[in-house]
Amino acid sequence: MKSNNFKPRWGRIIGAIIIVLVLIMGIVQVFSESTSVETQKKTITIMYQVEEGDTLWSIVKDLMGESVNAQQVIYQIKQDNKIQDTLNAGQVIKIRMPKQ
Repeated sequence: MKSNNFKPRWGRIIGAIIIVLVLIMGIVQVFSESTSVETQKKTITIMYQVEEGDTLWSIVKDLMGESVNAQQVIYQIKQDNKIQDTLNAGQVIKIRMPKQ
């Protein structure tokens, strides 16, 4: 009987795996960039100066109306501006709004 002298070439196998992983990471990067570009195209950022008595809730409702998810927008405003709970009169905050 013939003996099978099959010896895997681990260098080539590992190289192929690395190439596949790099290609996958590149594809993921392209799609994530296009998503963020699409998000930027659909929104505008305004600077809003807080007035006495303003709350994030009242600001969102005044600027965007009742049709938006106010909780989601408020969360985003807090994240963008590093706001905990208190707004101060005169404070300027960034607000991302959908383009109209």
